[in-house]
Amino acid sequence: MKNIKTYLAGSIQLDNGKVIVGDPSYQDLESVCVIDNVLEGTYNCYATKADEYLWGRRVVSLEIKHIDHLDDSDYEELDSIHVDSAKAGIYDFEFRTGKFSNECRSTWLDGLYTLLCGYDIEGNIIFDEDTFTGEERRFAVVDNKAVVSSSGIGDGCYPVDVVRDGDKIVCIKITYLE
Repeated sequence: MKNIKTYLAGSIQLDNGKVIVGDPSYQDLESVCVIDNVLEGTYNCYATKADEYLWGRRVVSLEIKHIDHLDDSDYEELDSIHVDSAKAGIYDFEFRTGKFSNECRSTWLDGLYTLLCGYDIEGNIIFDEDTFTGEERRFAVVDNKAVVSSSGIGDGCYPVDVVRDGDKIVCIKITYLE
């Protein structure tokens, strides 16, 4: 990998101590990683991108860090996730479970596609010209409750790592490419 750069995607608020990590298209909780004991509060969200040989510029990891633990980096593997939509994210539990009970699944997925790519499903450019960096974003904060990205080079199985402070989880990371 070349030209590795980490972007601050924004921040999310986690208020119930529980998150879901996984593919946004999965409806059942058995297909995602549910994490309890997450420290409540504000988390900064980071996406790291790099040039990946023939694949071009790709998201290599997606990470959230509690604002009181921004320098923590002693990750341990917790679980892994399967991806079938070439997207994955970290979601507030109530926000994520509510999206499938309150919204049409295709509307939710089309909205994520628009956020990640900067254009809609028909190819119409919709990005904000003031924030466009000249490349597809491929990551986004959603409603201050989730961060979602494209998953490296697409579908596959990816590790989910965490940093703990005592019994609380304070950082979560999905690694797509190493």
